Amino acid sequence: MKDLRKYFVAEGMVPRSVFEVFGIFNKGVETGRITHEQAKGILNEGYAAEESPKFYDASAATYKGISLFDYGKSICANSAFWATKKVYELGDIRNRRNILDVGCGTGLEAVFFAGKINGSTITALDRSKPLIKLAKVRKKKNKAKKVKFVVADFNEEHRMLPEGNFDLVYSIAGFGKDGRVAGHAYTQELIGDFSRIQRYLSPGGKIILIGPPMEDKEETLRTTAIMCQALDLAGVNEVHGEIEDVEEPDLGMRNNLLVTGIKR
Repeated sequence: MKDLRKYFVAEGMVPRSVFEVFGIFNKGVETGRITHEQAKGILNEGYAAEESPKFYDASAATYKGISLFDYGKSICANSAFWATKKVYELGDIRNRRNILDVGCGTGLEAVFFAGKINGSTITALDRSKPLIKLAKVRKKKNKAKKVKFVVADFNEEHRMLPEGNFDLVYSIAGFGKDGRVAGHAYTQELIGDFSRIQRYLSPGGKIILIGPPMEDKEETLRTTAIMCQALDLAGVNEVHGEIEDVEEPDLGMRNNLLVTGIKR
């Protein structure tokens, strides 16, 4: 997809070394845009769940017109490209009616899809107001009229969405978690999340979930199995999981997981 690659380059989503990104984050700390704690949290995502909103809000700080959120993502830019391509192809984006993006961040994927759809519309949610603000800037820059960005925590404000309205729901790096910490409680949490999602799918609607790139193959397999089990228990049919290796210039091979299902 040459147009997708061109879009990624135009949006600054090109592969960067860990050293380069760490340097950019250090400049963010030096200039007071973010704290050292926030920088560490954004890069590692190793913070407690209840603290994550403040870190994601901090990642909206920009350097040379690019958010720290996207700089961090660019370490695995090839995986981000793979994920966007997968959703576009498996989701049959051009022929959908209503699409929901859960955890849209700065709107990288939603804005691209908005330029490809025909009569459909995209509703993109994220709980970070600063990130949604950046997404709206990206929307305006690309003249993406068919996407609507909304500040909302899906776990708390999902009732605002009309049930049975979306024929495609996708989330990129919104639900996946390292298998080493994904125990019974996490599985139950996912079942609740996926049960809510399937209520908003129309009959025959599809769900596509892509987890964050992982280094350990066994943990990737375990996480994929947990997500498939949670989707199945949430009442989603035809659940399928797969893993694909993607080469990152600075990190080497990364395992990318994808889980799909259909509402019958």
